[in-house]
Amino acid sequence: NQFGKQEPGTEAEIKEFAKGYKAEFDLFSKIEVNGDGAHPLWKWMKAQPKGRGTLGNNIKWNFTK
Repeated sequence: NQFGKQEPGTEAEIKEFAKGYKAEFDLFSKIEVNGDGAHPLWKWMKAQPKGRGTLGNNIKWNFTK
């Protein structure tokens, strides 16, 4: 929800919604990718040489992930 609160639903609501489309891919929990509360994996990935963008290393929008 760090990106314009595009997905306000709970994990259970999102999973139920995806069932309607017969989604067969894995769904992961919502996590933060920017700021002090960013998940450690995202902190590490953004710190890698190829993880840095020309406008800084913050994830700018959901599609960047």
